[in-house]
Amino acid sequence: MTPLGRALAALGELPDDFAAVDEAAAKLAPDLAEHSVALRAGALASWRATYYLDRAGGRPPRRLGDTLGALGHALGVPVPAPLTGPLDGDGALDNDSVLQDVLGVDAGPPLRLKRYLVYRRPDRASVERLLAALGAPDDPALDAGRVYILGFDLDANGLAATKLYFKLARSKVGGFLRGRAELGPVLRGSREVVFGHRLGGGRRTMYFHASGPRVLRDDLTRRAVADPRARALRDHLARLDALHPMDPWIAGIPYADGALSADEV
Repeated sequence: MTPLGRALAALGELPDDFAAVDEAAAKLAPDLAEHSVALRAGALASWRATYYLDRAGGRPPRRLGDTLGALGHALGVPVPAPLTGPLDGDGALDNDSVLQDVLGVDAGPPLRLKRYLVYRRPDRASVERLLAALGAPDDPALDAGRVYILGFDLDANGLAATKLYFKLARSKVGGFLRGRAELGPVLRGSREVVFGHRLGGGRRTMYFHASGPRVLRDDLTRRAVADPRARALRDHLARLDALHPMDPWIAGIPYADGALSADEV
């Protein structure tokens, strides 16, 4: 298992699906393992992890596609063929414009497997080829030439979501958000802001990447005074800190019509 997986196992019994993904990820020797927690309907969904594989010096994707295909077969999650390896002949996955290959898991329920690409530079042709290969819904309002991260979520029915992420100019974000005073400390303390859009009319999310380890931890402490969900998240991080120290670096908040929602985080 990865060090992250062992730490989470020490907090409680790992779901079998999560353990299987973590063990497979450990064999890929990820350069970074990231834990995430979602607040859903007042409950903490904590069996979530993301594993980043750097493509330093144009290094190939370390057979991530093979790993994802094998996991999908074992866990009952159909994986579209283009995601099981580099696309033969057109390079949408085997491409030096890609900075990192990413494997993710959300044990849910329901279980979701994820494969994401983080681009080191814009590559419209790569994004458009892969979207077409997977039959993703078209959205002419989005510029494929500005995509920072391209993500695919998979569940028991196959491709469940296609997500595009764009970097935003941090100085302009506050200008189109209502209720931004509440967000002020986080926005001011963010080194970058990323906007995530799910194709096909799904949810949109704004991700605030903190400039230092105290930004989100201090915000969480402040919110925990009145919000039981924030207290639950604070307590979860405190337990994990004792086993696998980490600081919260990214907060993702649903966005709609100029406003951020605290119903889910």
